[in-house]
Amino acid sequence: MKHGSVLLVACGAMILGGCVGTIRMVKKTQTGGVIAIAGLREDAMKKATAAMAQHCGGAYTVVEEGEIVVGTSTQSGESTNYGSNKTGTQASTSSRSSSTTRDATEYRITYVCGTQAPPSADPTAVAPTPPTS
Repeated sequence: MKHGSVLLVACGAMILGGCVGTIRMVKKTQTGGVIAIAGLREDAMKKATAAMAQHCGGAYTVVEEGEIVVGTSTQSGESTNYGSNKTGTQASTSSRSSSTTRDATEYRITYVCGTQAPPSADPTAVAPTPPTS
């Protein structure tokens, strides 16, 4: 299969699978909010940018973005093996179970309406005093 055909099949699979960028408003206030994004990052970011601009009437400032833990996800499994002896009757049984728990995360963008200077890297830092003449 040629490279272009592989790309076409991959794109078709993403479209059929519903793999598009989506957003969800997590929190909205008069001065900003939090948006969760999922799916194709580029598509979701375009939608988030439009939603923030619409909410703020134009200018907004992203103050934080990244993955956050929103819960946990647990997968469990169990298997049983039955052994038999030479006469064909059940001789032994063994069972094994396992469980895996992981953090469930989502990508979130926190923003404020208007333009805002980026926060200081050190929250305890004091702004320098301008020299006196």
